[in-house]
Amino acid sequence: MAASKTDSQSSGSGKGQLGKIPALLLTASMIVGTGLFTSLGAATAQAQSGLLVAMLIGGLIALLTGISASQVGVNYPEEGGAFIWMRIFGHPTLSFAAGIAYLIEGTVGLGILALGFANYSAEIFPGLSIPMAATIALFVVAALNFFGISPTSNLMIGIFLINLVLLGLYVGFSAPSVKMDNMAPLSGPGIAGVLSGAATFFWTWDGFQRTAIMANELKEPRKTIPFAVIGGILIAAVIYVFVAGTTLGVLGARAMGRSDTPLFLGATMAMAGWGIWMIIGSAWMLTVSEMLGDLMSTSRVGHSMGQTHEMPHWLGYVHKRRKSPQYSILLISLVGLILVNLIPVRQLMPVASACTLVWYTTTNFAALKLNKDRRFPWAWPILSWLGIAACITLFLSLPLWSVIGALGFLVLLIGIRWLLLRLAENKAIDAGGSWTVSGLNLSEGDTISVTAQYAIESASTATITIVAAAPTQTAAPVIAGTITSADTTVTGRAPSDSSVILSVNGIAQAAVTATGGNWTVAGLTLAQGDTVSVTAQSAGETVSIPATTTVAAAPLETAQPVISGVVYESPAAKDSIVSGTAPAGADVVLSVNGTAEPPVVATDGNWSVSGLNLAPGDSISVTAKSSGDTVSTATATTTVAPRQFKTAEPTISGIVTAADTTISGKAPAGASIVLSVNGVAQPAVIATGNKTIDTITVAAAPPQTAQPVISGIVTAIDKTVSGTAPAGASIVLSVNGVAQPAVIATGGSWIVSELSLAPGAFISVTAQSTGKTVSAPATISVQ
Repeated sequence: MAASKTDSQSSGSGKGQLGKIPALLLTASMIVGTGLFTSLGAATAQAQSGLLVAMLIGGLIALLTGISASQVGVNYPEEGGAFIWMRIFGHPTLSFAAGIAYLIEGTVGLGILALGFANYSAEIFPGLSIPMAATIALFVVAALNFFGISPTSNLMIGIFLINLVLLGLYVGFSAPSVKMDNMAPLSGPGIAGVLSGAATFFWTWDGFQRTAIMANELKEPRKTIPFAVIGGILIAAVIYVFVAGTTLGVLGARAMGRSDTPLFLGATMAMAGWGIWMIIGSAWMLTVSEMLGDLMSTSRVGHSMGQTHEMPHWLGYVHKRRKSPQYSILLISLVGLILVNLIPVRQLMPVASACTLVWYTTTNFAALKLNKDRRFPWAWPILSWLGIAACITLFLSLPLWSVIGALGFLVLLIGIRWLLLRLAENKAIDAGGSWTVSGLNLSEGDTISVTAQYAIESASTATITIVAAAPTQTAAPVIAGTITSADTTVTGRAPSDSSVILSVNGIAQAAVTATGGNWTVAGLTLAQGDTVSVTAQSAGETVSIPATTTVAAAPLETAQPVISGVVYESPAAKDSIVSGTAPAGADVVLSVNGTAEPPVVATDGNWSVSGLNLAPGDSISVTAKSSGDTVSTATATTTVAPRQFKTAEPTISGIVTAADTTISGKAPAGASIVLSVNGVAQPAVIATGNKTIDTITVAAAPPQTAQPVISGIVTAIDKTVSGTAPAGASIVLSVNGVAQPAVIATGGSWIVSELSLAPGAFISVTAQSTGKTVSAPATISVQ
C-alpha cells in the first residue's frame, strides 16, 4: 500500500510549495477579481441601494464556509476539496454532486470572467467582438496554467498587489464625487431584493475555497489554510465594500444596475481620462489573475474526479514535467469557449452562484462529520449549521430558472452515474461471488483501487475508495479516591461530554454524562469486595478501556476528643499544660498553630500535653485515633486566652481576739480589701500607702451584683459588643485585661462600641449596681 500512496502523491501537481503569506495573498487575489468589475451591475439591479448589505451577507456566508473548509482541509490536505472530503466520510454520491457543482461553477465562472474582460475592452475599442475578445483571454489563461502552480501563483500575487494600488487610487480620486443619498436606504428594496442581490454576486466570493482545494500545494497546511482563508476573506471584504460603495455613491443604484461595466462608468464620471485607462488596466489584469485561479482550482477538481474514476480517467493525467492536469485544463477551457460564444454574461451569473452554493453546503456538511478533537477549539458545529442554512436561503433567492436548471442537471448526472455503476456491477460481480484480502497495512488517506477480470475478458473498471481514519478510542475514565461499603456515590473524571457507564459486579447502572470532564453516579448500594467498573465513550469514538476498583471496608471513626476548660497564655517559663478527654487508649495529637506536638496516649480516657509555651490568640487543635480507626473527622479546637493576673496575698497584723472590733494588716497600695466573717463580706476598704488599715465594726456584707450576659458570638470584624445586665448597673468591658470606659445598662441592656478586636482576644465584662458589690465576670474569646 505504501507504493500506492507514493504513486498517488507523485501524480499530483506539486507538493508544499506555498507558505503562509504567499497563500494569504494568493487567496485574496483569487477572491478579488473581475467578478468585482463584472457582477456589480447585475447585483445592484436586484439589491439597489442595499448592495453593500447584500455583499456583506455573502461575505458572512463565505466566512462561515471558510471556517468549515479550513477545519476539514487541515485534517485532509488533499486536492479536490469537498469532492475528496465526502468520499473520505463515506458519501460518494454527495461527493460526486459536489464535484460536478464545482466544475460547473468554475467553468461558468471562467466564461463570466472572459466576457467581463471583453466588455471592459469594448469600452476602449468600440466595435470589438465580445466573443472574440473573450476567446483570446481564455486561450492565454489556459496556456499559462500549463506551466504549473508556482509561476501561476507568483503572477497572480503580483497582479493582485498592483491592482490593490490601482483600486485604492480609484476610491481616493472618486470619493469627492460620492453622494451619500445614493446609498440610502441601506436595506434597498427590502430583504427579498437584498438576498437576490447577494445571491447574484455570491459566486465572486468563491476564491477562498481554492486554497483548501489545493491543500497539498501548501507548506504546513494545518497552520497555513485557516490563516490564508480567513485572512483572504477579510481582505476581500474590505476591498469589496470600499470599491462598491464608492461606485454606488458616484453612479446611484439605477445607473449602476443597468451597466455591465460599472467601474468604467464610475471612473468616467468622477475622474479624468487617465482614470479610465487605470480602470481598464485593472480590469484586464484582474481578469488574467482570477481566470488563472479559477482554471487552476477547477482543473484540479477535475483531476481528482478523473483519478477516482468519477469522471473519465484521462482527466486525472498530469504533465510529467510541469505537473499540471493538462487534459482537465483543456476540457474546461473548451467548454468555456462554447459558453462565451453562445450565452450572455448576466444569464451565466445565477448558474455560477447556484453551483457555488451547492459546493458551500457540502463543505459545511463535511465539517460536521469531523470528530470533536479534529475541529478548531473555537469553531463550534453551530457555525457549520448556520452556513448550511444561509446557503439554502440564498439558493432559494436566485431566479427560479437557475435553481431548477442547476438541481435538474445535478440530478440527471447523478442518475446517469447510478445507472453506469449498476451496469458495471452486474458485469463485474458474479452471482453470490465474494472476495477478501487480509494482512493489509493501511493508513488514513490511502487510495484503494479494486478491479476484477476473467481469464478471457478485459479488466473491469476500477472501484476506488479512500481509507478513512480509524475510529479513535475514548480515553479511559478515572475513578476518584477509594470506594468503601459506606459510599452511595462514586465520582471521577472522563473526556468532557462523554457517556459514562458504571457497573457493579458486571451489572450496569444508568449512563451519565461527564459534564466539564467530571461524572457522578449516585444511589448505589455497595458491599465490601464488590467490583466497580467504569467505561466512557465520546461521540464518534469507540468505548474506552474500563477503569476498575474493588470496594473496601467502611472506615471506623474515632470519637472526637475534648479540651478541658479555658486555655490561658503561659507565664514566663514554658510550663503550660493542656488536658482533656478522648477514647481510652487513643493516640492524641495536639497542634499549636498547625505545628504538631509529640502524640500522647489517653490513659483511662484522659490526656494531657505539658511543656507548652502559649501566647494569646494561639490556635490549638486536637485529633485522636484509636487503633484500626481513622483520624476523627471532627477536630477539637480552642484559642489561647490572656493570662489572668492574681493580686499579692494580704497579711493580717497580730492576733485577732473576740474582744477586737478592728482588724488591720498589709496589702498592695490601692488594692480593694474585702474582709469576710464566717463567709459574710464586709464593706470594702482601700489599702492606702501600705499603712495599717482600720476596718469598721463587722456588719452584714452588701449583696453582689448579678452577673452580666454577653450576647451572641464576638468576631474579629465586630466593632461593638452588647448584652444584658441589671438596669442602671455600671458596665466595665476589658479586652485582654485592658478596661474600656464604663457604660450604663439602660433598661437592662448595654453596648460598648468603637472596639478594635483580633481573633483570640479575651473579653471580660463585669457589672456593679449601686449599693452592691461587683459581679462575677462574663467572659468570651473573639472568633
